[in-house]
Amino acid sequence: MSDPYTLYYLRQAEGRYSGDYRGNSQKGDGLGSFLGGLFRRIFPLLTSGAKAVGKEALSTGIGLLKDAITGRSMKESVRERISQAGTNLTTKAANKMESMVGSGYKKRKRRRRTQSRVSTKRRRVTQRRSKSRKVRRRRRKRDIFG
Repeated sequence: MSDPYTLYYLRQAEGRYSGDYRGNSQKGDGLGSFLGGLFRRIFPLLTSGAKAVGKEALSTGIGLLKDAITGRSMKESVRERISQAGTNLTTKAANKMESMVGSGYKKRKRRRRTQSRVSTKRRRVTQRRSKSRKVRRRRRKRDIFG
Protein backbone atom coordinates (compact mmCIF):
# COMPACT_ATOMS: atom_id res chain seq x y z
CA MET A 1 0.00 0.00 0.00
CA SER A 2 2.68 2.45 -0.77
CA ASP A 3 0.75 3.87 -3.74
CA PRO A 4 0.03 7.55 -2.89
CA TYR A 5 -3.29 7.59 -4.74
CA THR A 6 -4.65 4.60 -2.89
CA LEU A 7 -3.47 6.04 0.42
CA TYR A 8 -5.15 9.35 -0.39
CA TYR A 9 -8.53 7.77 -1.12
CA LEU A 10 -8.34 5.49 1.91
CA ARG A 11 -7.67 8.42 4.20
CA GLN A 12 -10.46 10.40 2.57
CA ALA A 13 -12.89 7.54 3.11
CA GLU A 14 -11.91 7.31 6.76
CA GLY A 15 -12.33 11.04 7.23
CA ARG A 16 -8.67 11.64 7.97
CA TYR A 17 -7.94 13.64 4.86
CA SER A 18 -4.54 15.31 5.04
CA GLY A 19 -4.02 16.44 1.48
CA ASP A 20 -2.79 19.70 0.04
CA TYR A 21 -6.16 21.04 -1.09
CA ARG A 22 -8.04 22.87 1.64
CA GLY A 23 -10.78 24.58 -0.37
CA ASN A 24 -11.75 28.22 -0.55
CA SER A 25 -11.31 29.98 2.78
CA GLN A 26 -12.40 33.47 1.69
CA LYS A 27 -15.69 34.45 3.24
CA GLY A 28 -16.60 37.85 1.85
CA ASP A 29 -16.11 40.00 -1.17
CA GLY A 30 -13.11 41.61 0.47
CA LEU A 31 -11.39 44.90 -0.01
CA GLY A 32 -10.70 44.19 -3.68
CA SER A 33 -14.38 44.18 -4.51
CA PHE A 34 -14.89 47.55 -2.88
CA LEU A 35 -11.84 49.09 -4.54
CA GLY A 36 -12.81 47.60 -7.91
CA GLY A 37 -16.24 49.22 -7.79
CA LEU A 38 -14.74 52.51 -6.71
CA PHE A 39 -12.18 52.35 -9.49
CA ARG A 40 -14.87 51.63 -12.10
CA ARG A 41 -16.75 54.76 -11.06
CA ILE A 42 -13.72 57.05 -10.80
CA PHE A 43 -11.78 55.85 -13.85
CA PRO A 44 -13.95 57.71 -16.44
CA LEU A 45 -13.53 60.93 -14.47
CA LEU A 46 -9.77 60.48 -14.32
CA THR A 47 -9.50 59.79 -18.05
CA SER A 48 -11.56 62.83 -19.01
CA GLY A 49 -9.51 64.95 -16.57
CA ALA A 50 -6.25 63.65 -18.03
CA LYS A 51 -7.45 64.49 -21.54
CA ALA A 52 -8.35 68.03 -20.48
CA VAL A 53 -4.98 68.52 -18.78
CA GLY A 54 -3.16 67.20 -21.85
CA LYS A 55 -5.02 69.54 -24.20
CA GLU A 56 -4.38 72.50 -21.93
CA ALA A 57 -0.67 71.62 -21.67
CA LEU A 58 -0.48 71.47 -25.46
CA SER A 59 -2.13 74.85 -25.89
CA THR A 60 0.14 76.33 -23.17
CA GLY A 61 3.21 74.95 -24.96
CA ILE A 62 2.08 76.46 -28.24
CA GLY A 63 1.48 79.79 -26.50
CA LEU A 64 4.99 79.66 -25.00
CA LEU A 65 6.49 79.05 -28.43
CA LYS A 66 4.57 82.00 -29.87
CA ASP A 67 5.84 84.20 -27.03
CA ALA A 68 9.40 83.02 -27.59
CA ILE A 69 9.14 83.83 -31.30
CA THR A 70 7.82 87.33 -30.61
CA GLY A 71 10.75 87.98 -28.24
CA ARG A 72 8.96 88.12 -24.89
CA SER A 73 10.93 87.10 -21.80
CA MET A 74 10.47 83.40 -20.95
CA LYS A 75 10.02 84.00 -17.23
CA GLU A 76 7.03 86.34 -17.70
CA SER A 77 5.59 84.19 -20.44
CA VAL A 78 5.72 80.99 -18.36
CA ARG A 79 4.11 82.67 -15.34
CA GLU A 80 1.32 84.14 -17.40
CA ARG A 81 0.62 80.98 -19.43
CA ILE A 82 0.62 78.68 -16.37
CA SER A 83 -1.78 80.92 -14.46
CA GLN A 84 -3.99 81.12 -17.55
CA ALA A 85 -3.93 77.30 -17.90
CA GLY A 86 -4.83 76.91 -14.22
CA THR A 87 -7.86 79.16 -14.51
CA ASN A 88 -8.97 77.38 -17.68
CA LEU A 89 -8.70 73.98 -16.01
CA THR A 90 -10.60 75.08 -12.91
CA THR A 91 -13.45 76.52 -14.99
CA LYS A 92 -13.60 73.32 -17.05
CA ALA A 93 -13.67 71.20 -13.88
CA ALA A 94 -16.39 73.38 -12.35
CA ASN A 95 -18.51 73.12 -15.51
CA LYS A 96 -18.05 69.35 -15.58
CA MET A 97 -19.09 68.99 -11.95
CA GLU A 98 -22.16 71.18 -12.51
CA SER A 99 -23.22 69.05 -15.45
CA MET A 100 -22.77 65.87 -13.40
CA VAL A 101 -25.02 66.96 -10.55
CA GLY A 102 -28.42 65.40 -10.99
CA SER A 103 -31.78 65.86 -9.41
CA GLY A 104 -32.36 62.23 -8.52
CA TYR A 105 -35.00 60.07 -10.06
CA LYS A 106 -37.28 61.91 -12.40
CA LYS A 107 -40.98 61.36 -12.05
CA ARG A 108 -42.45 60.05 -15.22
CA LYS A 109 -45.12 62.30 -16.67
CA ARG A 110 -48.15 60.74 -18.21
CA ARG A 111 -49.31 62.13 -21.48
CA ARG A 112 -52.90 63.19 -21.55
CA ARG A 113 -54.73 62.52 -24.73
CA THR A 114 -56.22 65.63 -26.18
CA GLN A 115 -59.57 65.32 -27.85
CA SER A 116 -60.08 66.92 -31.17
CA ARG A 117 -62.70 69.63 -31.29
CA VAL A 118 -64.69 67.83 -33.94
CA SER A 119 -65.33 64.77 -31.79
CA THR A 120 -66.40 66.85 -28.78
CA LYS A 121 -68.81 68.86 -30.91
CA ARG A 122 -70.34 65.72 -32.33
CA ARG A 123 -70.77 64.28 -28.87
CA ARG A 124 -72.50 67.43 -27.64
CA VAL A 125 -74.85 67.52 -30.60
CA THR A 126 -75.86 63.89 -30.17
CA GLN A 127 -76.50 64.42 -26.46
CA ARG A 128 -78.76 67.38 -27.13
CA ARG A 129 -80.82 65.52 -29.70
CA SER A 130 -81.34 62.53 -27.49
CA LYS A 131 -82.67 64.72 -24.68
CA SER A 132 -85.11 66.65 -26.83
CA ARG A 133 -86.60 63.65 -28.62
CA LYS A 134 -88.95 61.30 -27.00
CA VAL A 135 -87.60 57.84 -26.94
CA ARG A 136 -89.97 55.26 -28.31
CA ARG A 137 -89.66 51.77 -27.13
CA ARG A 138 -90.47 49.14 -29.59
CA ARG A 139 -92.26 46.12 -28.45
CA ARG A 140 -90.47 42.98 -29.26
CA LYS A 141 -92.35 40.31 -30.94
CA ARG A 142 -92.20 37.24 -28.87
CA ASP A 143 -92.23 33.89 -30.38
CA ILE A 144 -92.94 30.65 -28.65
CA PHE A 145 -89.27 29.95 -27.86
CA GLY A 146 -88.31 33.24 -26.25
